[in-house]
Amino acid sequence: VILWQVNGSVIKTFPVEGGVASAQFSPDGQTIAAAINPVNTTETAGQVLRWNLAGTPLNALPSQGEVTSISFNPNGSTIALAENASSTQIVNNNQVPVRQFSGQISLWQFTGQKLQTFAAHDDRITSVRYSPNGQFLASGSWDNTVKLWTADGKPLKTLTGHTGQVTNVQFSPDGKTIASTSYDTTIKLWNLDGKELKTLKGHTSTVTSVGFSQDGEKLISASSDGNIKLWDFKRGSVLANLKRNSSTVNSVVFSPDGTIVASANADQTIVLWNFNLNDVLQRGCQWLQDYLRNNPSISPDVHSLCNAVNDPRH
Repeated sequence: VILWQVNGSVIKTFPVEGGVASAQFSPDGQTIAAAINPVNTTETAGQVLRWNLAGTPLNALPSQGEVTSISFNPNGSTIALAENASSTQIVNNNQVPVRQFSGQISLWQFTGQKLQTFAAHDDRITSVRYSPNGQFLASGSWDNTVKLWTADGKPLKTLTGHTGQVTNVQFSPDGKTIASTSYDTTIKLWNLDGKELKTLKGHTSTVTSVGFSQDGEKLISASSDGNIKLWDFKRGSVLANLKRNSSTVNSVVFSPDGTIVASANADQTIVLWNFNLNDVLQRGCQWLQDYLRNNPSISPDVHSLCNAVNDPRH
């Protein structure tokens, strides 16, 4: 687990033994939590490791299965873990063993005491998220469903409509909408009553991740087709498409101020994308300034096009 500056320099490295499935900051930004699972062993039990920003380890949260996702509630007092048990069985008299999963969600106090565990899905859980007000949990699974729960694990709704395994779920900043992504190449938007509001189509392969801008007006999505798409939330239309290479994009997120998008990629890189419109305009005007200043065929209105952009008062 690595803590980075936005300029790409490493602040701190937290050594772990195993694979990192998920990493999250606590809401106050003072704690890092990471889901760690064994790699290339017969051991299946994962755990959540935690550190403060100085690198001091805090108490670990053990699991009896693979941990695929973690989420803090808004005040940071509770952590939800998506846990998956697996077994190998012979199905339908087929002599080839099939690995089967069952998913549960565990709730832990930040101090390290387990509150409860409840069965959630009949297949592998890929994502769990608290709502912004902390009253609900959403989970997504390989069983093609999204489920909505109360904060203490009571089932509310099962959201059906995806035709492929669900890979990620996220709440909108106002908590009124759930976005889900899937192997079926779509993003679906749901209200809290379980009604499907909209299906966003544009990716050509599994959609791996989705995130909302803090103002709730835009969505960002990532896919194994190598593309990152920026969407207009209300219209459901694509505003921009970003692609660096053909590598799968595993995860994508907006910075809190919405000016940067970070993507984690299968080629073991993290890419930061500049979404600061003012910065883009300023750089564009800097490139054009000589042309605008010295071309006599340009009208006065066009000559002054970049004046406001370069004015430090704006």
